[in-house]
Amino acid sequence: MLFEKLIQENNIWDAHIVAKNMFNRNLGRTDDFLQFFNFALSVAAYPIESDTRRFFAKEAETAMTVFSENVEISDETLAVIVDARKRLFKIVQELSDIDTKKAEESLVERRKRNEASLKCFIEIKGKMFNTKKQSDFDSLLAQLAKVESSIAKDAFTDEQQALYDSLTKDFSQLVSNKMEELAHFSNVEYNKAALTNFQAAFNAFRDNESKYTGSESQLFTLVSRKLFSYDASRLFSETLIYYNHVYSYIFGKLNDDGKFRLTQYSIDAEKVRR
Repeated sequence: MLFEKLIQENNIWDAHIVAKNMFNRNLGRTDDFLQFFNFALSVAAYPIESDTRRFFAKEAETAMTVFSENVEISDETLAVIVDARKRLFKIVQELSDIDTKKAEESLVERRKRNEASLKCFIEIKGKMFNTKKQSDFDSLLAQLAKVESSIAKDAFTDEQQALYDSLTKDFSQLVSNKMEELAHFSNVEYNKAALTNFQAAFNAFRDNESKYTGSESQLFTLVSRKLFSYDASRLFSETLIYYNHVYSYIFGKLNDDGKFRLTQYSIDAEKVRR
């Protein structure tokens, strides 16, 4: 018989097709039902991957339901159905226990990973609080996003959830404060550089006025590089006061054409952005 031959060859998938076909052609026949049901249940009991076991358990359940609806009920057939139901329940319970165990093991592992991620959060928070460079801050933000994406929030314990909520709140405030702080640091450095160049322009012009008042190209080179290369919107009021002093000094030493050129240079000059 083909079914027995396939079973001997351990070809369960083809055997499944044959046994199911025989049962479907005789839905109320006990022998064909038991052949298919017992086969499906035996495969469901094999120590193989869970998905295959669940598939055959479902096939056995469906066959039992179909048989119950099509067979002529008697004491004998009822006993067959009751026995099949008991055996099926045992396998289904076994599969359920396996799934429960795997879910519990997975939950424990995910919570361990969450614990490690929360520790990384705390470390990043400390580094972010102390960082003084924009590049370091950007790197820490990237690390934070990476750690955040690895967290399994649905696996949080109550303690992990509380810690995560607290850290999230802290990071929100810390990032905002740090961005303001770094922007201030950047502007301080920007103003220091500007002040140094303004002084250099003033000294150079004062020490050799004839060089710059008598040559448009020399004047342009000096003021475009040293005086007009900074964005006024980023300069502190104190820096602007000194800038105006230098500008007024140079402006006052030029003739009318020179004053026009100086003004034109200030408009056209490319600004330092960093």
